Amino acid sequence: VLTAVLGGMVSSTAMTVTLARLDAPAIRSALAAGLLATSALMFPRVLIEVALVNPVLLPALLAPLLAACAVYTGGALYYYRHATQQPEAAGPPPLKNPFELGPALRFAALLVLILFLVEGARRWLGDVGVYLVALLSGLTDVDAITLSVGRMVGDGVVDASVAGRAVFLAAAVNQVTKLGLLWVLDSRSLALKVLPAYALMALVGVGAALALR
Repeated sequence: VLTAVLGGMVSSTAMTVTLARLDAPAIRSALAAGLLATSALMFPRVLIEVALVNPVLLPALLAPLLAACAVYTGGALYYYRHATQQPEAAGPPPLKNPFELGPALRFAALLVLILFLVEGARRWLGDVGVYLVALLSGLTDVDAITLSVGRMVGDGVVDASVAGRAVFLAAAVNQVTKLGLLWVLDSRSLALKVLPAYALMALVGVGAALALR
């Protein structure tokens, strides 16, 4: 669970893949707690990025993202408590060198690509183009689209309301992607275990977002 929390500070999607590969009945509750914990961290991380890049977006994102974070945190605590009542499984921790240059370079390349895609899609398709890029970006990463649209709002290229919806859309798609990854990686029992929390997160997050309109 601690590994999942630390990994979630960088990439909850990558951490989901790591935890899915560790799936086993004996530690499934601990893995479920880790999955929900690493996903929960994504939302405050996005809010911090928004606050640093363009605080204008915060009012539109604060309620839905914090509500989603609260749901995941509650689910993580539930499964963590269940895991502590089971015998602890021994095994090597799935740790990697945190100073590897490769992931940083890949993120930089993705960020540049998203910047170009958002600008091009906005010119050709308007707001719909921004939403489309957000949807595609959410399949792999939320940070890149957050930084991209935040910068564009500051430059007056994209409206704050459009940027806020784009970030929320990317975050929502990213959650669906994580469930898909679990299913593809043959961790279907683990996917079904966390599915209720994911569904509740979607309902609460969308409800909070609609309440702001």
